[in-house]
Amino acid sequence: MDKKQNEEVNFGRFRYFLETQKNIFNLTVIDEINIDNNISTGNNKSITFINCVFNFEFKIQGYQTNENYSFINCIFNQRFLVQKIDLKNLTFSSCTFHQYFSSKQLRTINFIFESCQFNHSKQLVIDQFKTKNFKFEKNEFNRDIQLIPKQADLISLIGGESKSTLTLSNRGNKNTINKLFLEFNSNHNTDFLLRNLTTDYIQIHGELKDSTLSINNIKLRVGIIKYFFNNGNVLINALSPLTEKSLLALKGVNLGNAMISSINFSEFSKIKISSCNLVDIVPINIKWCKSNLLKTENTLKDRIETYRQLKIVAQKNLDTPTKLMYYKYEMKAHLKSIRKEKGMFSDKFILFTNLISNNHGLNWFVAFCWLIFFSIIWYTLVKYSLNQTQFNPKLIINEIGRFISFMNPAHRFNIVFDVKKEMYSSNAVFFDSISRIFSSYLIYQLISAFRKYSKK
Repeated sequence: MDKKQNEEVNFGRFRYFLETQKNIFNLTVIDEINIDNNISTGNNKSITFINCVFNFEFKIQGYQTNENYSFINCIFNQRFLVQKIDLKNLTFSSCTFHQYFSSKQLRTINFIFESCQFNHSKQLVIDQFKTKNFKFEKNEFNRDIQLIPKQADLISLIGGESKSTLTLSNRGNKNTINKLFLEFNSNHNTDFLLRNLTTDYIQIHGELKDSTLSINNIKLRVGIIKYFFNNGNVLINALSPLTEKSLLALKGVNLGNAMISSINFSEFSKIKISSCNLVDIVPINIKWCKSNLLKTENTLKDRIETYRQLKIVAQKNLDTPTKLMYYKYEMKAHLKSIRKEKGMFSDKFILFTNLISNNHGLNWFVAFCWLIFFSIIWYTLVKYSLNQTQFNPKLIINEIGRFISFMNPAHRFNIVFDVKKEMYSSNAVFFDSISRIFSSYLIYQLISAFRKYSKK
């Protein structure tokens, strides 16, 4: 039919257009509409409504209709109801709903709301639908909306400029969402709440500015946060892996002061972090992953930076064990990095000796073992230099006492070895002097490691 302006039609006239036309333009329908199996659309399997106004309830119902319904720039002044029906596509673009949208036992391939306006008096719940692709993008609504799909392979959510909350949940439904996409824009004010979901793949990107993203009790196989900037509020709670091979990946992310709670990152098979800013996050009841699970896609310097940021996060939250763990990883990665560079012998020597002597200040037992080992060597060499090679089992306790005194860098040579000054040999004095240097250094390393939980 040709385009007309503001043609008012009753249901009978509207039915004629429905059964004969593929595109229906510029109608104002003044009766209730009920599209069911009693209405034949002929060969029209795809019907598009453009610039139409529906003053009374619009209802689509029936089984296995296998049709496509598209609404563009339409106004629904009363409830829109779709129930007990199988469709290929049901799409709404730039439409206005002044009353409820209801779906009951809806099954469709594509179910889309794009740039629509919802003017409802209380929270709207869109549920009881099964679809391959569900998109709810750039819509405006003056009250909160809750989405509860029975089954959905792909869900794409993009906020709008209105300040309301969009909630996506399963409400006890155990079906897995195959793919879930969230996109944010700095001009959007929509708050997102994702809760009690199971998804195979979730991806978040964009800029969050004047809104909130809350993720609670989500099981996932792959979680990707990519080029996401948090200048608003991010709350992530009870994130858990769906399988033994589940992984998390962050790339080009600034999480800001995101609050992350009740997550065991060591349960994931891999955590990938690349070019991210994590220093301002607030962790609560978190178990961090060890180095073997934490991967970076780029250079050693990126890995060092990641360890440094996680160390700072732990330090700011007075989590000393985690701080020490990432400090150790940072130092080991730093040593590995500078080994590949020319020069810097001093830094290489310091880091290497700290690594082998007490594991960068974290293992006192290593320093103790080295202290015993080198003390035995130097003690033995001094004894041989003084020709004190006879062993008397009866004096074993006395010998142990002398050896313990020898480990003290401030020991008196003549007392430990029971010799007069004129009997000193140059070799004995040399070995004794070397032992004092080694003992001083290793005792300091031992004490340093002992104080790892108290030093600042």
